[in-house]
Amino acid sequence: MTKTGFIFANLFRRKVRTTLTLLSVTCAFLLFGLLQAVNVLLKADVSFVGATRLVTQARVSMAQPLPMRMLPLLEAIPGVQAATQLLWFGGLIGDNTTIAAFAIDPERLRRVSPQWVMPEEQWRAFANTRTGIIAGRLLAQQQGWKVGSKIPIKSNIFPQKNGSKDWAFDLVGIFDGRDAAAQKQTLRVYLNHAYVDEANQLGSGNAGVFVLRLADPDQAQTVAQTVDRMFENSPDETKTQTEQDFILGFVKQIGDIGMIVRWILFAVFFTLPD
Repeated sequence: MTKTGFIFANLFRRKVRTTLTLLSVTCAFLLFGLLQAVNVLLKADVSFVGATRLVTQARVSMAQPLPMRMLPLLEAIPGVQAATQLLWFGGLIGDNTTIAAFAIDPERLRRVSPQWVMPEEQWRAFANTRTGIIAGRLLAQQQGWKVGSKIPIKSNIFPQKNGSKDWAFDLVGIFDGRDAAAQKQTLRVYLNHAYVDEANQLGSGNAGVFVLRLADPDQAQTVAQTVDRMFENSPDETKTQTEQDFILGFVKQIGDIGMIVRWILFAVFFTLPD
């Protein structure tokens, strides 16, 4: 028997083991490709080309909130069509499952994020209900939420003035995305910022970050530079970037993504069957 024949004979002697080994190797290389793509994306250079929204955060860290008094100044910058504050609430539901919960001004949300669609009466209810909350369609479907439901949410960042981390909100609307891309992003909720700002124990006047919608995407870099120069050498120095780069920066807060990718790949290849 030739060496090639010997190899093939042994390969198919235990077909189940051979099949599982091939599947393991395939999955390992597939995972390698996907994780490397994530790593490359996170290391990509900042680009303002085609940006329709910018996010202004504190220069030191996105965890440091910016004050609300900056909002009128940002709105007055040439090229800014609309602006809003956006406060990360640190929301937890059920068995401490984290959800993307943001406190925001209801009217400004509509102007800054036209990709969300919702019946007019639900927009009005959100604007007029102090304890109001709106949920994305995908999240509402996952949780079985309906308009009119009372939604309990814990916050690991903002306790109420009585010290409790348990908040209760009234679901007044369920929004969807205007297109397929936006529909995939409806795993989030928006809270009424005025209520959270007033009722939390840490004090009022915190905006978190600011989201700026641009009149002309070609002005993105100019507007970003104008914002950062405006607050340069002040107690509230800023870093303004595209919405996409802000999200990637938020993901990086998890840790060293490159190292995580390498350790996952090492574990995957190490556990391949001999």
